[in-house]
Amino acid sequence: MSNEKRLDTTIYIDVETTGLNAYTDRLTCIGMIIEVDGDIKSIHTISYMSEHAMLKEFFKFYDRYAERIMDTVTWNKTFDSDFILVRGWIHKFKNFIPVNSIDLKDEFPAFNFDGKWRKPSLDEAAELFKLKLKKLSTGADAPYMWKYGLIDQLKKYCIQDVEILRELNIELEKRK
Repeated sequence: MSNEKRLDTTIYIDVETTGLNAYTDRLTCIGMIIEVDGDIKSIHTISYMSEHAMLKEFFKFYDRYAERIMDTVTWNKTFDSDFILVRGWIHKFKNFIPVNSIDLKDEFPAFNFDGKWRKPSLDEAAELFKLKLKKLSTGADAPYMWKYGLIDQLKKYCIQDVEILRELNIELEKRK
């Protein structure tokens, strides 16, 4: 066993898709930030290629860090991680099981709004913590960006969400 210090590596993941059904819709962009000991090491997006190729690149990228990852952070993991899981299964890849999966949405209490219990959206959570939101688009715009070939705009939107996710994680850690 090595005496080397294990670095605190966190990977933040956000996905964009053509819709909300992982069995009928597809991935259009995967955004990731790799953070090592609190510093950003890599910002990476995968988009505008076949979905099979996107997933192949994602799994290669994720696996490269898997042994060092201490946390995999998403917002609403039942969407992002599970979408990757289902689409990977359809394309005959291994099952995606994130290392120490953390869903930041779970950190927020639900409240009753018009008879329905809900938690905040990522944008609402960021606004609550006064994080900078210079977003030009919303998640509802992402399928249209892909459809009309606005791939650079789609990648920027996806990375904005991952950056907000990271900032939000930092703010939530301060509360602990």
